[in-house]
Amino acid sequence: MPALAPQITLARTKPGITTARGTWTVVVAALAIAVGYLAMLATRQRSQTKGGGPRIPAGEETMKNSALFQEIPPDLVVRLCVVPENQQRYDTAGDWLWNGATLEIRMSREVVEEDPRYATLLFVHELVEALLCRSTGVSGAQVDAFDMAHQEASEPGDDPAAPYHTQHLAAQAAECALAEHLGVNWDEYLGR
Repeated sequence: MPALAPQITLARTKPGITTARGTWTVVVAALAIAVGYLAMLATRQRSQTKGGGPRIPAGEETMKNSALFQEIPPDLVVRLCVVPENQQRYDTAGDWLWNGATLEIRMSREVVEEDPRYATLLFVHELVEALLCRSTGVSGAQVDAFDMAHQEASEPGDDPAAPYHTQHLAAQAAECALAEHLGVNWDEYLGR
């Protein structure tokens, strides 16, 4: 009997909007491969041209040992919460937390209201980063501890000492590739 694809339940909450719940059957492996492929292509393309965008150092395009790669929970639930920026756990536009098989992504309302494309980019970044961290054994507690200790940095994950540095760069590469597809100027997006 074939294995069932994970069920991802997306629940978006925002004051004044009725919460919509829908279950999508997603082949997470195909999504991960597609995002990884796009990120790798975008990274290689940027390394051959001048310009902005994240760069993943050569040899770090993939997670090194696939045998250590942990399975994404088959009952994964992704909950998107849009909150006022001052209700984030620290000064950030996007944040993620795991509670069992539930991933909560918290996005600042101000980003969502500024440009819906920015919200899409931020959501994709947080989703990819959280999934890669969980799949490679980097805990939310490790990420939180580093972020809280480096609040002066605009992007703590850019620091090579961050325990989730490679995962952050992969998420940022996917975010940058999507920005190009959505017609978002990467430098303007980062400078908001």
